[in-house]
Amino acid sequence: MHIKILRWTTIVLVAIVVSGCASPALVDNMTAPRNPRLENAQSSPFLKNMRVESIYGGSETNPLWTSQVSSPAFEGALRNSLQANGLMIKSIPDPRFEVIATLSKLDQPFIGLDMTVTSDVHYEVIESKTRKSWFDEKIQAAYTATFGDAPMAIKRLRLANEGSIRENIRIFIDKILQLSGPAETAPKR
Repeated sequence: MHIKILRWTTIVLVAIVVSGCASPALVDNMTAPRNPRLENAQSSPFLKNMRVESIYGGSETNPLWTSQVSSPAFEGALRNSLQANGLMIKSIPDPRFEVIATLSKLDQPFIGLDMTVTSDVHYEVIESKTRKSWFDEKIQAAYTATFGDAPMAIKRLRLANEGSIRENIRIFIDKILQLSGPAETAPKR
């Protein structure tokens, strides 16, 4: 009898610990959707002309601590987002523009029912041949995951991380689609 109780107690405790482990941000959940501005941006020099050159920043998730966004996951989300918006095509070997992105900050709450995460990403878009800068800006984006989104705080934090990065990439793509020339001649927004 005591062995059965001990066995069931152990199973329940293991289930609680496993379900309470932090998980890393998922690429698909950070991918920005197709931008509505794309319909009017058919003359954009960036269409089918970009590649992700370098990604910096990001942190691996420690399952015993908090969810994070790794560099490979951020890079995957940025690539998928550029592809979804027609800015990057895998089959073009030497596109005109390079994107360099640095995830410099992921401001996360320690505790809360509604968890807001703010991401800071510095994006640079450089013309490959001339090395001329077309875009050089830090973008900050926040996203709030509520108790209704996920009752478990660990999952809520992951959802907030993913939403913040998705929103950050969405803003970047929106700004890119508004550009018509290099940063030196482009109007300030």
